[in-house]
Amino acid sequence: MLGYIVTERSELKVRELGTYNGYYCGLCKTIGRNYGQVLRKGLSYDMAFMALFLASLSESDDDIRLEHCAMHHIKKRPVLYEEPALVYAADMMMILGYENFLDDVRDGDKSKSSFTGKFLRKAYNQAAAAHGETGSAVRHSLEELYRRETEADRKIETKADYFGQVMARVFGDYAPAAGQKRVLEDFGDYLGRWIYVTDAMDDYVEDAAKHRYNPLNHEDDSRPREMVASGVEAVLYYYLGELTKAYDLLDIKKNKGIIDNVIYLGLRRKTDEVLSGKGTKENGKRSI
Repeated sequence: MLGYIVTERSELKVRELGTYNGYYCGLCKTIGRNYGQVLRKGLSYDMAFMALFLASLSESDDDIRLEHCAMHHIKKRPVLYEEPALVYAADMMMILGYENFLDDVRDGDKSKSSFTGKFLRKAYNQAAAAHGETGSAVRHSLEELYRRETEADRKIETKADYFGQVMARVFGDYAPAAGQKRVLEDFGDYLGRWIYVTDAMDDYVEDAAKHRYNPLNHEDDSRPREMVASGVEAVLYYYLGELTKAYDLLDIKKNKGIIDNVIYLGLRRKTDEVLSGKGTKENGKRSI
């Protein structure tokens, strides 16, 4: 994911913020333990949200402890332990991260070093071995997406469908929540579509200036950003509406206040910001 799934922090209770940070730091440490310290730098709030979201389907208590880390060596931070959703989110981050790395290389991004690629490929192989069917399905959908992006079809919804398929598998394949698989797939599907279109809208002006591919930008297309935004506004809010419907069907057992904050406030604020031209990826971090 791309740094768009954020909380409305001012609306979170102090306890909720501590729990949210516990998932973020817990995922960071899980990545370090399972995949090495280098790849911790790719962490984003998006993946922490996925861990918290999937963990909310379990009744187990959150085991949060206060600890130091390399980035926060003076004041202790809350860190979550013993949570299967953290391990799963770390694995999915490696699968999606490597696929994004390959896509950037294909696009000629010279900032992507072979050094980082070696770490990501090793991590990808490890994660894919643990989630073979999920990894294969993600790769298939992304390859179809890349193929569609080379075609003349200007309908962004067609391309967004494929990233929806990616996120449907990522959310739906979380084994501990198998009883809610279909609804999780629907939620992931529309979240993925929303991410794809939001990212395209956010990058529209910069991509046009640098002559980079953007699913909203076409040859001889000199439309102002405002016109493009008005064309995708209904699409984005439709996706938000559908993912909210799926979310309402889930049996959320804990941390519902935090998830409500993201779904009903954070995503809508980010949508408004991107449509108005004020949107930027949170912290500049891209996890896929």
